[in-house]
Amino acid sequence: MLYCVLSCLPRWMDDCSGEVLVTVLSIAGDDVASLTLPVVETIEDVKLRIQATRRVPLFRQQLALGTCVLDDSTSLAGLPRPLRLTLVVLAYSPEMGACLFNAVEKASVTDAERVLRALADPDSTDANARTAVFMASRNGHANMVRLLCKAKADANRAKQTGMTPLYVAAQNGHISVVRHLCDSGANTEKTDKYGATAMFVASQNGHLDVIRVLCAAAADKDSARQSGATPLFVASQ
Repeated sequence: MLYCVLSCLPRWMDDCSGEVLVTVLSIAGDDVASLTLPVVETIEDVKLRIQATRRVPLFRQQLALGTCVLDDSTSLAGLPRPLRLTLVVLAYSPEMGACLFNAVEKASVTDAERVLRALADPDSTDANARTAVFMASRNGHANMVRLLCKAKADANRAKQTGMTPLYVAAQNGHISVVRHLCDSGANTEKTDKYGATAMFVASQNGHLDVIRVLCAAAADKDSARQSGATPLFVASQ
């Protein structure tokens, strides 16, 4: 298949009004999605809907019109109506995992997106079982966490000690990261090997704003660690 941008394609419609019926099929011809979308949306918007309904990560998707693979920025306004696309699901490239960790360590969202689009697995781990989203959460890099969540990184994947991305973000007082992880559905009740939750370590370290975000996400404010200590107890020390 050839990669195409909008300028390579004939314009079937000159206006940006109304809606377009988008039918997406697999290579085998099976139905993947049938969507009615505003014509001002893009190919990336189609992919995000497929990700939400079919759980196919955004960066593993190629959408083709005939033999032409469409760029994510391509507007639906310049494509035929109704629109019939083919979904190609690409395999992750294991050798790109190290490149993703390098981008996260440099806090370069641009580099991270580039390697994710080059099929780095967002759930790759290092020798200590840490994922990229764990490291970004620990370091308080909210934009990196947003990108990795967009790529469907597992926000609940813990390292060997049981600490999750939400746990280390709460422990270090990174409120923007905590808020985004909660909004992305991170489990607020996962514990470390001692039974401590994100709420516990936020209370232990006096991070009041983080506690408020966790309470808004319905985190258990009374969950005790194995010693019996509760968040209220450690906050009062």
